[in-house]
Amino acid sequence: MITKFSEKERNRWADEGWLSSNSYYNFWGNIFSKDLDQYIRNKEVVDIGTGNGLVWENTLNKGANPSHLTMIDPDLSISEKLAGRDFISPHRSTIENVEEIIGDTIIFKQAFHLVYEKSGDRLFDLVKGKNFISFAMFPEIDWPVSDAFKEVHAPSCPDARKIIEKNGKKIIESKLYSYPVTMNREEWISMIEGRFISCLYACDDGFIENEVSWIQDNCPDIVEFKDTLECLIFR
Repeated sequence: MITKFSEKERNRWADEGWLSSNSYYNFWGNIFSKDLDQYIRNKEVVDIGTGNGLVWENTLNKGANPSHLTMIDPDLSISEKLAGRDFISPHRSTIENVEEIIGDTIIFKQAFHLVYEKSGDRLFDLVKGKNFISFAMFPEIDWPVSDAFKEVHAPSCPDARKIIEKNGKKIIESKLYSYPVTMNREEWISMIEGRFISCLYACDDGFIENEVSWIQDNCPDIVEFKDTLECLIFR
């Protein structure tokens, strides 16, 4: 378990585009602290895929009050002020290397497909909870990208509903959340070049170069779209 992190260790995704925007973390902080309050307040919460921790910094600042918060991410880079709180247990690790993962509420913030791809149905043996919350992207995205990008992206979004049903879980609530993105074209190109979307990790430099060329030829100076996630609450 890691107890301290340097501010300089934050995931570089937080320095790119709308992921570096205070309004983005305010948006999710409101959702976590208000819409999900019944699953967080006085609950033992496990967040798998915590990333840079800025969502939780914002959430806790808005008055959310978990009895304990476990944060798990192989690239975890939360601030020292967050890691230093007694009720927070940070793990820079994958789930199979954490000794025991048990909680009242298990949250996957855009990580469900990644951990399921790696662990399969064994996921629910490794992670035990009373309630599960998954935020996942759709195969169809409202982003300024080429058809080639869409063909790479779509298979990276498995049907979470089928996975949940297959493992004997039941969805008790579902919601859609869309963050409105406005950014300049060069910022968007920088995010693509940085492979900020997991489906791009396997793409070679030629693919990235072609995507950048498509953006330069087809996108205006200011791009606008919606980053939409489906929230599934199941048990």
